[in-house]
Amino acid sequence: MSIPVIKRPVDGALLMWDLGFKVFPCNPNTRVPAKGIKWKDWALNATRKNVLDYGTANPLSNWAVYPEPTGNSVVDVDNKKGKQGSSELQRLQQENSDLPDTITVKTPSGGYHFYFTGAIPSTVDRIAPGVDTKSIGGYVVAPGSRIDDRMYELVAGPVVPADQLPAIPKWFVESIPPHEVPTIEGVIPEGERNSMMASIAGTLRRRGLNYESILGALRSANEHQSDIPLPDSELIHIASQIVKYEPAQAIAASDFMNTDPLHTFKARDIDATSIPARNWIMQDRYIGGFISGIIAPGGVGKSAITMLDAFAVATGKDLTGSPVTRPGNVWLYNTEDPSDEL
Repeated sequence: MSIPVIKRPVDGALLMWDLGFKVFPCNPNTRVPAKGIKWKDWALNATRKNVLDYGTANPLSNWAVYPEPTGNSVVDVDNKKGKQGSSELQRLQQENSDLPDTITVKTPSGGYHFYFTGAIPSTVDRIAPGVDTKSIGGYVVAPGSRIDDRMYELVAGPVVPADQLPAIPKWFVESIPPHEVPTIEGVIPEGERNSMMASIAGTLRRRGLNYESILGALRSANEHQSDIPLPDSELIHIASQIVKYEPAQAIAASDFMNTDPLHTFKARDIDATSIPARNWIMQDRYIGGFISGIIAPGGVGKSAITMLDAFAVATGKDLTGSPVTRPGNVWLYNTEDPSDEL
């Protein structure tokens, strides 16, 4: 097949679907899966009509290819943020052998996606700076999609079905360093189990591990080093949440995965006399240590009332009907009204 001309994002998605790949939509001008979908489920279950209908209804949406289910992998070469992936790949080929001709997509930043058969771990910078792999648990943006009006351009072939692509070279797979499971010193105390497990999961996902590998590592750490082991359901939850993120996002994502359970209280066990009094700055309006908001339709005077409240707290005077209990300095930050009017 000659190199097809792709004009719309959905055209690229349909081409890849026709070649046997699994695809799913992304938000316009991004690499992020479309809001409201479970991208893996969408990719696994989408028909050609689903792809066409979604692309017709959302013509600006980008698309991505999920190579793992079809037994494929993508060598992802980045030439950005100081990385010279093309130079690194050239060095690797000189030391071994050239990658075979295959479906090749040029990215908006000047990098490349090379498609092969053979599912392998997804990696980031483990082979060489700027030379990554997207396969197990990973995805790449499909040809035809755009970032800042620059296209992911299909530039070389052969453009053949997914199961007829050349195999990823053995030397390339062998160049992936073995995983190092992060070490933990001592025993994990009860109050730190969830945050520690989330941190481990994030580190492993950053290195390209899939759900099964991450869950296995969590179970090992939980069994051998937790003061009081977590229920297995907690480990499954942590592993399933972290693999929703691309490896490059995983460390940051793990910071928000503190899954310590909520503590509940029964009303009869609460001593009302032990509840501290509210630390009012302005009675019934602003409490110290909290964010308070005044919400009302436009044009009813929110800016005016906040100006008066600011003067009231600064001077200690009751200007709006709410006594000031703790006068002090005020910073008034207004991004809406002209400074002359203020």
